[in-house]
Amino acid sequence: MNCGISEMDLESPPSGRVLSVVRPDDPNGVVDALRAGSAFETFAISSVAELVDELDDDGRIDCVVCEYDVPDGTGVDVLERVLERRPAVPVVLFVEAADGRVPVGAVTDGFASRVVADGSDAATEALCDAVGTAVADRQRSVTLGRLPPPGWSDDHWKASVFDQLFENFPLHVFVKDREGRITHVTDGPVEERLHSSGDAFRGRRDVDGVVPFGEALDSYIDDLRVIDTGEAVVDEEEFFPSSGRWFLTTKIPLRDGGGDVVGLLGITREITERKGRERQLTALTHLVRHTLRNEVNVVHGWAERLHSSVDGANRSAAARILRAAERLQSMIDRQQEIADVVTDPPAPTTVDAAAVAQQVLTAAAERHPSARLESALPERAPVSAVDSLERALGELVQNAVIHNSRDAPLVELNVEPDGETVHIRVADDGPPIPEMEVATLTGERVIDPLTHGTGLGLWIVNWVVRRSNGTLSFTRNGSRGNVVTVTLPRGGGGS
Repeated sequence: MNCGISEMDLESPPSGRVLSVVRPDDPNGVVDALRAGSAFETFAISSVAELVDELDDDGRIDCVVCEYDVPDGTGVDVLERVLERRPAVPVVLFVEAADGRVPVGAVTDGFASRVVADGSDAATEALCDAVGTAVADRQRSVTLGRLPPPGWSDDHWKASVFDQLFENFPLHVFVKDREGRITHVTDGPVEERLHSSGDAFRGRRDVDGVVPFGEALDSYIDDLRVIDTGEAVVDEEEFFPSSGRWFLTTKIPLRDGGGDVVGLLGITREITERKGRERQLTALTHLVRHTLRNEVNVVHGWAERLHSSVDGANRSAAARILRAAERLQSMIDRQQEIADVVTDPPAPTTVDAAAVAQQVLTAAAERHPSARLESALPERAPVSAVDSLERALGELVQNAVIHNSRDAPLVELNVEPDGETVHIRVADDGPPIPEMEVATLTGERVIDPLTHGTGLGLWIVNWVVRRSNGTLSFTRNGSRGNVVTVTLPRGGGGS
């Protein structure tokens, strides 16, 4: 008989502290059997009341063993007390069943193991094995961080996680009943948001003075809509003028076991700083779009006038000023496109990527007649993308042509449906895209004065792809050339 733990269970056999809840005379010899195994330090107690005292103490307990019948209760009472106070501690039940029948209560879920005591050596050995396994599982779970820990029922574990979520999660999380009354709410973030404690809101609707009525009405209407329709409200921006703060809120219907809506679950996070940055970006965009562009137009106009009225070295200098002004105008236009996508992002819609690719190729052929443009396009390739997709693909083809020193640069534009996604590949035979540009776009390197990239066209591509919930990747095309792949979700409408 072995009550220890084999080396297969843990790297080194641990000791274990076991509490045995048995009748004073221990008729089944539970304590003696467990003490015979050198791995365990076994203590005998004879009542549920004594067990509670032990559980409330800070001492180590690796396992509780109990008989079904104890002086002041049953094994189920023992299990309930352990789950209340030390839910990670396993409970092994030793059931006396001389006639082969087990009490109904002994089949309750939650015991780590149940062993039938029939007076045989095999039963005693089975008890030792069960305790050894329970202790090993508990100590392994501590070592490996397994969740839920042994001895936790699924319901108890979920309840514990739920409690910790509402006590500690650094966001405003709330639950409301069918009338829109708050039943659960996190405390800390609420104090920051509404200058009161979470307890003050329980049992109240938003329009019951949680916030000023005029600010609460829209939120309350959203509550009723979610509850009545069963449809979620996702990432809705809310502004509270009384505090001058913005929040981003999501609400989903809360359903019972039968699928009926019984309330809602919501989460809110503050976005006041983000909205402030957006306003600053809008102001800067206005400055660039109007003031700076007007000044560049003045420079361009005077340079053009100067270019037509001088000759020789002065004419060459005027031409350089003209080209610089035109580059600045182009950069301003591209910067505006990026700012528009960032500050007012369009929603993705279904777009035919094959048709868009064909339009891009047609425009590129007119603009660059010496370029060799090749393609492999399906008849249709619907994707989910924002309406700037044509501009993004045009930028990729344009870059592939103008950065290639060959007399007849080669650019291939292929559209390849692949299950739930569509790959759009632009391949060329030009020089490699600078690694700094790629690393900056993909986030592998931070943007700073020395690492910032210069290609606004690629930034436009990056933002369009991201706003379309797609991905952008860069690879080499053999010994010379690049392959830029845009992968987008398949849109509705079939292939």
